[in-house]
Amino acid sequence: MNVIFCDTIPSDAYIYVIANHDISRANDYLQKICGDEYAKHISSLCSDIKYKEHKAFDVYLDGDAKKIIVIGAGEKNKVNRASIEKLGGAIYTAISDSCGNISKKHKECGVKIFVSSDIDHPNSYAYISSGISLKSYVFDKYKKEKAKFTISELHCKSENIDDDKCLYNKLGNICESVNFTRDLVNEPANVVFPQTIVDKVTTEFNQLGIKVQVLGRQQMKDLGMNALLGVAQGSSMEPYTLVCEYVTDESVDKIALVGKGVTFDSGGISIKPSNNMAEMKGDMAGSGVVLGAIRALAANKTKCNVIAAVGLVENMPSGTAQRPGDVVTAIDGTTIEVDNTDAEGRLVLADVISYVGKTYKPAVIIDVATLTGAIGVALGKEYAGLFSNDDDLCNRLCSASSETGEKIWRLPTHEAYAKDIKSNIADIKNVGSGNGGGSITAAKFLEHFVTKDTKWAHIDIAYTEWCTADLSLSQRGATGFGVRLLCELVEKNS
Repeated sequence: MNVIFCDTIPSDAYIYVIANHDISRANDYLQKICGDEYAKHISSLCSDIKYKEHKAFDVYLDGDAKKIIVIGAGEKNKVNRASIEKLGGAIYTAISDSCGNISKKHKECGVKIFVSSDIDHPNSYAYISSGISLKSYVFDKYKKEKAKFTISELHCKSENIDDDKCLYNKLGNICESVNFTRDLVNEPANVVFPQTIVDKVTTEFNQLGIKVQVLGRQQMKDLGMNALLGVAQGSSMEPYTLVCEYVTDESVDKIALVGKGVTFDSGGISIKPSNNMAEMKGDMAGSGVVLGAIRALAANKTKCNVIAAVGLVENMPSGTAQRPGDVVTAIDGTTIEVDNTDAEGRLVLADVISYVGKTYKPAVIIDVATLTGAIGVALGKEYAGLFSNDDDLCNRLCSASSETGEKIWRLPTHEAYAKDIKSNIADIKNVGSGNGGGSITAAKFLEHFVTKDTKWAHIDIAYTEWCTADLSLSQRGATGFGVRLLCELVEKNS
């Protein structure tokens, strides 16, 4: 989609969109576009749109040649970046839902946007354009019949052309990286597996100035990363730890982003039920998020000091697979009783978190993972779970969450929960007792491997990385949840 910020709009526009709070204030625009008669007609028909967030109304002009979509932006005092980007998503939905009614031959169109002056937010056009970009993503690579509708060109009548262009260039890079993550998660596990991720990242990231280091099986064995290797031993796919460094300012604190990269999770010997197991191709979403975030930061030439490290494995049952009851020794010397082979993500993260902490000594470690089904019981699909050992880091993450609209909710990590992962034969075990708090005991397991005095946060995205119905900024499938959140955090706090 080509986004053009300009001070005038061509008169032959195919679709017009007006986002407004008060329909009466839109009349000036409507009169310019289609004359007094249509303006009065639309005003009377849309009198109930005032303050109705994302409610749309459309009118045809000149047969099927032109169309106006009037859409509400919500109450003025509630407008922020997140709501404006969602408005962009709603605009795309309104256009795509009705484009087939304009003319069946049109599968793409140019869109012209007017925003009424009562939306008092700088760079609203840039954020609307970002929302449209995010919402318009569709994964139809394997379909003969491709997406029915695309926006070829987006014209925005902006009063801050240079500022909007500059901001949208940054937002556009973030959108591309969100879609990079979505592609990784949406692809089937026979296409995206550890080796293909390594190949893709190595090729693409080097071009962005990101230094990439790949640890293979033997290197990880020499380092003592037996928790990660134990998960991988049932699969024919080679495991890797992938470490990406993007440093433009060594004077700022180093932030490490760690992602769980289980490219397919059958559960291993503790095999999952067959229903919905196909969705386990998305168990590498945490790695996709941190890779997408560092990709966006590099594309935007953000002044920062960031490491993204991911453990890439496949968890499969076989004659060589890890067994329930096995004991493995992690890279830091901790012995772990593997009570359940389907609690494999925390084993992968344990070694990567410990390796990154000791090797790079970051001030902050944030890990992202589709870690537990229990987080869905606690929070449903609206919020990701947040766990941390530092209040200030939590506050900064929550501030970034409010800005981007990617919702997170902090849950406790009280030391009382640690006793639930004590093992009778090893230092710790990889699951709790089953008496509730499964997401918390998983977080306590990860916290065990965080280097002392390191600020740490864990974000459990098990129920937010995928959607079975359309959301405000994504269609069915992978959401890319977390990429924008991490970018916002790094940009504001490096």
